[in-house]
Amino acid sequence: MPLHVTAFALATLFAAPALQDRPTQPKPRERSVAPTPASQPLELIGTVPLPGVQGRLDHMACAEGRAFLAAHDHGSLEVIDLKARSTVRSIGGLPEAQGVAVAGAMVLVTSGGDGKVHAFEAATLNSRGEFSVGADADNIHAPRLPVDVAFVAAGDSIRRITTAGIVSENGAALGSHPEGFAFLHRGLEIAPSRIVANVPATREVKVIDLKDLSVEFTWKLEDASANFPIAVQEIRTDGAHIDRVRIFVGCRKPASVVILDGLSGAQVARVSCGADVDDLFVDSAGRLLAVCGGDGGSVDVFVHESDLSPGRERWARAGRIATLPGARTGLLLPPVQGAKARLLVAAPARGDRAAELRIYEVK
Repeated sequence: MPLHVTAFALATLFAAPALQDRPTQPKPRERSVAPTPASQPLELIGTVPLPGVQGRLDHMACAEGRAFLAAHDHGSLEVIDLKARSTVRSIGGLPEAQGVAVAGAMVLVTSGGDGKVHAFEAATLNSRGEFSVGADADNIHAPRLPVDVAFVAAGDSIRRITTAGIVSENGAALGSHPEGFAFLHRGLEIAPSRIVANVPATREVKVIDLKDLSVEFTWKLEDASANFPIAVQEIRTDGAHIDRVRIFVGCRKPASVVILDGLSGAQVARVSCGADVDDLFVDSAGRLLAVCGGDGGSVDVFVHESDLSPGRERWARAGRIATLPGARTGLLLPPVQGAKARLLVAAPARGDRAAELRIYEVK
């Protein structure tokens, strides 16, 4: 596949977005946290105020104890120290910031307002330039390997990019703008071999071969539409080979999660969830599903209760946790060094209440 090298280099050939250290002021006091009922599957253990950040909050990524949050309407990347529970930096100049990915030592941020990807060093937050990827640059994800590669949804396609500013000349042609997408693996491979992507305009899930970014399969959703977020569960029954795959498709009409067999595309289960779903996650053990909905603000948690035979799959609701209005994006962090898994939820400002990042512990 031909590659086009943009006029981007790691030596900052472009004007860097404004790096805005917050004014020196007393550290905002963490808002008091009401206790979570013992029966709920998530416990709110802390909040981080985001003073001055207005409007919609979009997706986030995490690396080295920091959360990187795209503040869409504010046009910034908010950098948050999760251990200290405080903001580190606000990087401005990112019109309609939407997606964030960590690729190797770089943080990549999409800005739909100018159709670009902006690159920053994860450790220092120094700008490493920007490059064009197409209209409405949106979701962006980076696989574990290769470490210098990411994939970005822009226009009507998904394109391969590198942290050195190389953008694939041709992307996966999807016919309409893709929303959420996730990686699929094969056998023992660490690097992914495919992408599954939501295309809401046509109520489809498309499977893309990463060798040439061609569309391999197209699956039409039954009785569901406005499919935005997506997640993948790959089950390794012998600890190595993947022999079962589930794809979780978050839909807004009606508000539900449709669960597909990842090999055939057949629907194997469906659960109702809160309205305006924009993010969903499956834990590493494949037994817990968390769904973030912004209409009213909630996280629906489901647990897997049956075997994976077709027609017998069941995800039972473990609880619905009230968050805050508009809080529809999040990030599930796996357990680390004995600590439990945590779910981050981004809550935008409303009235006199400042925006905040909410930290939940998975019980």
